[in-house]
Amino acid sequence: MRVRQDRRGVAALEFALLAPVLIVMMFGTFELVYAFRMQAKLNTTAGALAEFVANAGAVTAPAGTLQDLCNGAKLNLLPFKSTIMTANIASITNDVPANRVPGSTDTTTVTTYLDWEVKSDCGKDGSNALPPTMGLTGAVAIAETGRSLLTRSGAVSAGSSTLLNGASAIVVQVNYQYANIRTNFFSQSYPLVAKASAKPRTVSTVTCTTPGTTTLCNSGTPL
Repeated sequence: MRVRQDRRGVAALEFALLAPVLIVMMFGTFELVYAFRMQAKLNTTAGALAEFVANAGAVTAPAGTLQDLCNGAKLNLLPFKSTIMTANIASITNDVPANRVPGSTDTTTVTTYLDWEVKSDCGKDGSNALPPTMGLTGAVAIAETGRSLLTRSGAVSAGSSTLLNGASAIVVQVNYQYANIRTNFFSQSYPLVAKASAKPRTVSTVTCTTPGTTTLCNSGTPL
C-alpha cells in the first residue's frame, strides 16, 4: 500500500512523457513563423523586382542591368539566403497582328503578345536548375490577378472587358527552395512561389536587349 501511495517522481514522469510532444509543437510553431516570414519577404522581393524593371524603361540581359536589378531586389530576402532564389521576368503587351505577325493586315484584333522572358539573371536554385518557363499564358495569368493591367475596365480579359491596345505589363514569378535557416532540423526544403506585376512607368513597353547591342532578347527561347 505504501508503494501505491508514494507519489514521489510523478511530476518527473509526466514531464518525460509530455516533453517530446511540447518540443515538437514548439519547433513546429517556430517553423511556421519562419515560413510565413519567408513568404512575406518573397512577396516583397517579387513586387520590388517588378517595379524596378517597370521603372527602368529598358534593360539588358544576360549579365546586364537586369541582373543588377535582380541583385537589388534580393536584398529584401535578408537574413535568409538569396542564392537559392530564381525568378522569371517577362514583358507582355497588347497589340494588333499587323504589328507583330509578318504578312498580317489585321489592325483591329487586339491580342496579348510576349515581348521577352528572361530567367537566368536571377540565378539558379539549390539543384543548379533554372525555373520552368512561364510563357505567355503564365505571364497573362499573373498580370490579370486581382485588377488586370491589360484591360480597359480592370477586369480579367476572359470576361466582358476589352483588351486595351498598347497596354503593357512587367510580370515576375519568384521561386525559392525554403529551409529553416536557424534550426535546419530537417534537411528537406520545400518550394515557395511569389508573383507580381507592374505597369511600365516611363515608356509604353520595357525593352530587353543584349548588352552593348541592339539585339532584342528572344521571347521564343528565354535567356
